[in-house]
Amino acid sequence: MRRSPRARGHTAVRAELAGLWSRVLGAEPGPRDTFTALGGSSLAVEETIVASRTVLVQPLTVADFADDPTLDEQADRVLRRHRREFGSGDTSCQQLRPGAPAVYCFAGAGASAAWYLPLVAALTGPGTADLAVYGVQAHGLHSRARVSWTVRGAARRYRRQLTASGGSGPYLLVGHSFGGIVALETARLLHADGCRVERVVLLDTVVDADAALHRWTEGQEGFAETTPDRLPRPVRLAADLARALGAGLVRYHPAQQKQVFWALGMRAQRGHRIRVPAGVPVTVLLTADAPGQEPRWQELGVAPEHIHSVPGGHLSMITEPAVLTAIETALVAAPTQ
Repeated sequence: MRRSPRARGHTAVRAELAGLWSRVLGAEPGPRDTFTALGGSSLAVEETIVASRTVLVQPLTVADFADDPTLDEQADRVLRRHRREFGSGDTSCQQLRPGAPAVYCFAGAGASAAWYLPLVAALTGPGTADLAVYGVQAHGLHSRARVSWTVRGAARRYRRQLTASGGSGPYLLVGHSFGGIVALETARLLHADGCRVERVVLLDTVVDADAALHRWTEGQEGFAETTPDRLPRPVRLAADLARALGAGLVRYHPAQQKQVFWALGMRAQRGHRIRVPAGVPVTVLLTADAPGQEPRWQELGVAPEHIHSVPGGHLSMITEPAVLTAIETALVAAPTQ
């Protein structure tokens, strides 16, 4: 019997949650297992919530663990929240912390702005403790909206959003993965308009997405093809295109939503020519998951002393203390007065 889309969505979300529980607890959960029955503590809850920000388009919250739900029940909660929020208005630019001036943090393709919450907690030193932090994610990711099919199109929309509140600046931009490509183009447009862009910090942003694609999809949790490889390639391409056409309009289940927007990001980067704006300082932080990128960024005009190797993986780097320190150092180096 063919399962309904809702049933398939529940199964996909439950599988992602099971992977998170297993990673933190070291035990394979069944649909009727509860977190505490498998040995979960309050510290394990916090660890799971943090880990969910790198994997789920709809990250977990403390409320998702209230009353110790089973794995099945938690999947239901995530799906209900996803359905409720899809249509709640534009969520592409979210204030994660008030203050002044502002740093705008661009999430990777298919990723939530919540990915940057560890950075919000880490910005406590002189020069960063008072910064406002905004998380920027794709239009249509969490709410019904027209998606951007190109990097330039996305950057134009973000430029309008940023200048509506920030005027002529100064601007500090941070971008992870594909979000770095969009942040860099947004910085270029802002700079061309005469706005002050003090620094752009790129986190594991690669010049050639296809060079890293196989490594990421095969080697890390949280990356997946939108259509199973077992299907013929023309069928996969047609199915992926059909889903892409529905992005921002159709409410896919959270696991599929992430995959659709990730594929859109890869498509957009393939058609984009990266340009580093002259006069805008750029810092590039690269993990071992982005090999061979240092000379590529140098070719584009980034000074060697502003390209650094950092610990962690492509998705988990934001939880690494050394990475958080490097980001803060870069932001402090940029004058914001």
